[in-house]
Amino acid sequence: MKAAAMLRGAVNSAARWGNRAGCLLLFFMALLITSDVVIRSLAGTSIPGVFEVAEVCMGALVGCGLAFTGVTHSHLDVEIVTELMPPGARRYARISGHVLGFLFCLAAGMKTLSYALDAFANGECTPTTSLRTGPFILVFGLGFLLLAVVFLLHARDVFSEGGEEARHDC
Repeated sequence: MKAAAMLRGAVNSAARWGNRAGCLLLFFMALLITSDVVIRSLAGTSIPGVFEVAEVCMGALVGCGLAFTGVTHSHLDVEIVTELMPPGARRYARISGHVLGFLFCLAAGMKTLSYALDAFANGECTPTTSLRTGPFILVFGLGFLLLAVVFLLHARDVFSEGGEEARHDC
């Protein structure tokens, strides 16, 4: 029980730090794109590579926020069918959903990490700015793996406590 609480605290902390990093990345992207638009309107030319920098940053931005949505229960949760089920079937459906989410995020995270390692090994970079893509892909993969742990913790909560999950929309 104590180990699960420590893991939950570490995951919550990592998810919140990831969210902060994502907010900083979003601010940087907004500043970069705004600067490009202003320079384009004033000087009639664009900053080279803005599109591809924003493109690789967007992947990292998504990776930064994945676990935070799971930790705060901010993800989309459609309960039209499950609310009509008896409590036992609802519990089984929630556990199954969390386990499937865990398996999907684990597979996606492992594949993305494999791709990131290939990008590091091959020195993959963007064509215009020669920006290395490996770190951005790595952040995306780590976001999937952290979300997989969040799904596993949610499944454990529903299984061990035998009931409903925390709701933040009430």
